Amino acid sequence: MTYARYLSSITTALRETVLPELQTGRAKDTVNLSIGVIAAIAANLGRPDSDTLTAIDAGSLPDPLAGLVPVAPSSTKGIDTGITLPRSAPSDDFALTQDALPLLEAGAQWLATAPWPTDPALAGTARALLNWDSGLRRDAIDRARDAEHGLVATTTSAGVPDINQPALEKYLRQRFESDTLRVTEFRFLEGGRARQTGLFAIEGYPELPSRLVVQREHPGSLHSLSGVGMQYPLLQAAYAVGMKVARPVLVELSPEALGAAFMITEQLGGSSPIASMDYWGVPPKSPKLAANLAKQFALMHSISIEGLEKVMVRYVDPSKGGTQLTHIASLEEKWNALRLAPSMAISATFAWLRAHAGCVEPVETVVHNDALLHNLLTEGDEITAVLDWEMAHIGNPFEDLGYVRPVIEQMTDWNDFVDAYVAHGGRRPTQEQIDYFTLRAIVELTVLVAGARSAFDSGRTNDLVMAEVGAAFLPKLIDRIAVQLNRIVNA
Repeated sequence: MTYARYLSSITTALRETVLPELQTGRAKDTVNLSIGVIAAIAANLGRPDSDTLTAIDAGSLPDPLAGLVPVAPSSTKGIDTGITLPRSAPSDDFALTQDALPLLEAGAQWLATAPWPTDPALAGTARALLNWDSGLRRDAIDRARDAEHGLVATTTSAGVPDINQPALEKYLRQRFESDTLRVTEFRFLEGGRARQTGLFAIEGYPELPSRLVVQREHPGSLHSLSGVGMQYPLLQAAYAVGMKVARPVLVELSPEALGAAFMITEQLGGSSPIASMDYWGVPPKSPKLAANLAKQFALMHSISIEGLEKVMVRYVDPSKGGTQLTHIASLEEKWNALRLAPSMAISATFAWLRAHAGCVEPVETVVHNDALLHNLLTEGDEITAVLDWEMAHIGNPFEDLGYVRPVIEQMTDWNDFVDAYVAHGGRRPTQEQIDYFTLRAIVELTVLVAGARSAFDSGRTNDLVMAEVGAAFLPKLIDRIAVQLNRIVNA
């Protein structure tokens, strides 16, 4: 039995024995996050399948890459410790072994520098490298899933104090000058990497909705997402154009009352269309729900950015010399500075984006940037709320379309989704534009998540959320990049 199997037995015990006995969301969060981290470590200790490791034809590669193709391991006799250590990567990655690392490093460099996106003669080499790299990533993710036994780990930060109900009531009484206002039925929600959420009711103050939501930024959080100071006026603007968003009630930027800035909105009905509001949850087959999301996108992209420019960031700011190429260069610089293990998919994606940046037109709208199903509330096929605007910014409307494309294509025909978006006032993207923003959107999130992993690896935080993000979430994002890039390159 390998060490990976030992760790897998721990996740099984936690899932089957400990979780059913827990009563609080905080305790369940901690165990779920721990299971995700343990499963990822188990995958790192395991060895890739020999067929996957050697599944690349040396004849399809130029020298010196051909000489780096791994051979079937000969040291299969004797005791299997279950441990394979990367040769040089300062931050271990799941698919890497001593056998694979030389070709991964050299292949990533070749994909980053060779003109394969524009030279058909080099396309075969690129496809061979990317398919092999994807196979290693998928093998590692499958090993993590086996260790995890299908349990999803998406939750809030363990170790951060909960929102204090008495403090919330005291604040509301002072804010609205009411001695009769009472906070009742307070319930802390599981989930949320960038903020904490509580549902509550109030009595004794009929001027406010009776059921409300409080969202508080994480005290001392290291994330770089925009806070409630941006989200509140944006929600006001979205509400004004008829989007399905919660009516904003108030925002408080001082941390004095609850330990961090927060905002309160009206509570809307509905539930998540996927299990546990999981980012990686399997979407329903629902053309109607997809069409309704397209309508919400069209409404959002009709919001005037005038007035919001003071509180919203631009990823590409022409007034400061920003272009698509400078933005891609900035993302690549951030990725390389993190010094994670090499990824052929990431290197190739940066090269492809550089080669196709000219397809982007200078159009600016509000961009949500995370409007997947885990950030929706629905009743049947109807959307009741678009949630979680902390990643919103001013950018190109096709950023939102590209971001949701991998999920929408599991729900309905992609062209039907675009047709619905255009029917409600949206612009029609070209195929090159949607390919570009599909890759750029996932790369941006990957760089952000990799930064969280770096914060944990360097000891700047012991937050279990950051551990889970780096150990379990990041490899899945890289796999999504690889899948989309392979499809684009092979189209």
